[in-house]
Amino acid sequence: DPFEPDDDPGSATDVGVLVPGTPLNLGTVPAPTVNNGATLSIDGDGDEDYFLFSISAQSSLTATITPRGLNYDSSPQVGGSCTSGNFINSLFMADLNGELLDADGVTVLAAASAQPSGGTESVFFPSLDAGSYYIRVLEGDAPTQSQLYQLTLAAAPPTPFPAAAEPGGLVKNR
Repeated sequence: DPFEPDDDPGSATDVGVLVPGTPLNLGTVPAPTVNNGATLSIDGDGDEDYFLFSISAQSSLTATITPRGLNYDSSPQVGGSCTSGNFINSLFMADLNGELLDADGVTVLAAASAQPSGGTESVFFPSLDAGSYYIRVLEGDAPTQSQLYQLTLAAAPPTPFPAAAEPGGLVKNR
């Protein structure tokens, strides 16, 4: 993870100003690409990643956290030949969760934790004022291995507040 250490608001990775209609994709592997790979990771139990961003006008925000990984055989070589049967599925190393935090880096405005390990989480907030905010990516379990992921931040025109929170999301009026 090239952004480490980014484990608190004070060391957050500043990704700049989001442009409505132009999603920002973080964690994409540069060419030559690696299937099911990413450059972002939660590297073990207790790790958190913080990303600082700004919006210049009232906007809605969607942050999508997509775990990356694959099922592979991690068996040892014996006598110059590969054995088989020790499969690891790196897509399921950690149950990733996400939070949208206010400018203070503490107040949770929206959260997503409904999906199990390997599932994509989306944090949505219908109307943010112009200013700075944080996205926090963390695990909802106690992983012992790294979990790769990609993060997409997308600003759009504000939408009316929903009558109820999205599944897995917490929505507070501002």
